[in-house]
Amino acid sequence: MTYASNARAVFGVAVLAALTAALAAGCASKPADSSGAAPVGKGSVTTAGAPPTMHGSAPIPAATAPAPSSAGSTWISGQPPGQNTLDAAIQIVEPMLKHDFASSYAGLELQQPAGPADKTPYALVIYRIPGSGLDAAVRHALPTTNVVFKDSEYNAVDAQQVCDKISADTAYWQSKGLRINEYGPWLDGRAEVGVDDPGKWAAAIAARYGADRVVVNKVGPIVAD
Repeated sequence: MTYASNARAVFGVAVLAALTAALAAGCASKPADSSGAAPVGKGSVTTAGAPPTMHGSAPIPAATAPAPSSAGSTWISGQPPGQNTLDAAIQIVEPMLKHDFASSYAGLELQQPAGPADKTPYALVIYRIPGSGLDAAVRHALPTTNVVFKDSEYNAVDAQQVCDKISADTAYWQSKGLRINEYGPWLDGRAEVGVDDPGKWAAAIAARYGADRVVVNKVGPIVAD
């Protein structure tokens, strides 16, 4: 009986090996994508740097993903070595920006090199409505930090007001057949709205909230883990 069991085991191993070899041969013969590119997932878009500038009352186009940088590879550590310094700078000035300059402050972001070969300088980028004492106050608080100031027409409070309107309009948009998958304050004082098909809905969203008050991106629905 023991011998018979061992024979069946050997036979099973042989059959498994044959099946594995057949599958490997099939995979090897399957033609690869001629583009050589990895599949692009639907329903997401990557944004970086300054948001697109809009003029007048024209419908807002969907933001597009920036082209990958060829300046260098990503950091092996997963984080640029200068990021901690910029994070510390944010901790110093962000409370002041929100409390003392709420009427002009819109948002901030970090400017960093993509990899060791990228020569992009480290900087703290602050979006604000020009004309206040914000710039001087930040430079005084961060005398050794590279700070870049960018103009905006609205502040973070304005952006939140638009977001509140979007939140209250959930039923309205559902009645129109639109599901808003994401929304929130944008860097320059506008509100970001994420939908499945920006080309179809950007004009309607702009008409309801103001073409200069929102930026519409392609964002798919959140899928639960």
